[in-house]
Amino acid sequence: MASSGDTSAMHTSRRVPLEACDTPTRHLHAAAKLDWVDEKTRTGTSLPQDLLDAIAFCAKKSPAKLPHWRQRQVGIFNRISKSLLGLNAKILATRPRGHAAKSVAEHAHIALYALCGDATSSPDTTLALRMLSGFVLTSPDPIEDSGIHRKLPEPDVEAFRAKYAETSSGNWAHLHAQHADILAHGADKNANKLCAVTALEVEKGVLSAGFNLSELISFVMHCNPRDLPKDTDGNVIFPSRVSKRFGLDQLQKFRPINDGTSNGLKYELILMLETIAPISAEYPARVASAIYQRVSHPPDGSQQRSMPEITVATDDVDMAYKRAPVSGYEMIAYFNPHVKCIATGNMGDVVYHVSFSLPFGYVSSASSWCRVPALMAMVARCMFACLCDSYIDDWCIVDFADLHTIDVGSNGAFCGRR
Repeated sequence: MASSGDTSAMHTSRRVPLEACDTPTRHLHAAAKLDWVDEKTRTGTSLPQDLLDAIAFCAKKSPAKLPHWRQRQVGIFNRISKSLLGLNAKILATRPRGHAAKSVAEHAHIALYALCGDATSSPDTTLALRMLSGFVLTSPDPIEDSGIHRKLPEPDVEAFRAKYAETSSGNWAHLHAQHADILAHGADKNANKLCAVTALEVEKGVLSAGFNLSELISFVMHCNPRDLPKDTDGNVIFPSRVSKRFGLDQLQKFRPINDGTSNGLKYELILMLETIAPISAEYPARVASAIYQRVSHPPDGSQQRSMPEITVATDDVDMAYKRAPVSGYEMIAYFNPHVKCIATGNMGDVVYHVSFSLPFGYVSSASSWCRVPALMAMVARCMFACLCDSYIDDWCIVDFADLHTIDVGSNGAFCGRR
């Protein structure tokens, strides 16, 4: 709760105003003073209705029949998915798509995204379009409001646009200043790891091949460096800023981060209308409580039942951000000690890549990606009575003991890459 101010599903958390999260540790201090806090005070809203409906369905269903019913539902879902392949092929063939969308989500099932969004009455009406053409990460306009996340206070759009224009006019100067800075600092202790993981992303098609500075300019501007367009003040018009890439060891995984904060992307080039509010660690307890209330006090007056034994499972989406394409040019830079610098002839130079997928390190990446699991959770609850919700690219699934839980994170129906 301290990070989000709410423990409800993303699409219901919009009811909780941001002002309720004024102090990061407010919830901790409040909890220390109370024996127990009622659900409304603790969360600000109830569990999503589709989850409550799934609990009610499971409570009525025989434990012996529920797994077989779910398997039949999987078959129905797969048949629906296959029946839409012709329509999807027509969409992919007729809609203009950038290189990023073709590289990252070449085979994305756009028709299935659209159908599932409509069937679940998702407020996110443009998710299918974003998977088709790419998510916008930086723009002179606010990043679109998906209707899924918690709404932020209304911003001063005109002031932001003025700041965006001022910042963007310095893109060319920043490109060269950052190049000199990276070159001067040279390799750090994680340089070899960063080079290895970057090479793997190139191989998987989520990054372009590496460029030196002049090659990057030619690739992005589609012209010779001496023919670069300029504004009325004589500044070269470069479309975006380049993020410096670094890496961190997180548990047993080395994660590359594109540092948007170092070049103004956090404030000057991104204006958000909403912010994510993922579930908290108490989610399983809240679902268990709802199950208990349902079986011990049936609203239809039917016979009371004892609390069934439940289990908690986890799942995740492999390469989550790397499955979602971007719109426009998102560029990264880092020092590679294994290439020769053309300018100096020495080993080591700044290498550039164009990113085709959502990068780690952008606030707009998180809000964009979380639209995907929000829809997946709705589908899992509505069609499979799966008691689940997402935390970014991870899943928490509450189920009844001895039953087979739907494999939410690994379901390949939506996958954009083969």
